[in-house]
Amino acid sequence: MSLVFSRPDADVFVPGGSDPVAALARVTHLCVAAHQDDIEILAHDAICDCLDKPGARAFGGVVVT
Repeated sequence: MSLVFSRPDADVFVPGGSDPVAALARVTHLCVAAHQDDIEILAHDAICDCLDKPGARAFGGVVVT
């Protein structure tokens, strides 16, 4: 499987540079927001939940600006 975007200039950032498809498969908590700085406010609880349980939970953020 590969990631296909409707815009060729779309970016994917995966910390550590791992495979984006594999990284998305690990995500248990996802936030979709209009601006990157909104994610830390909108998903504070989810981010903290994932920080407390590395390996068991993973947070993902999608910015759709």
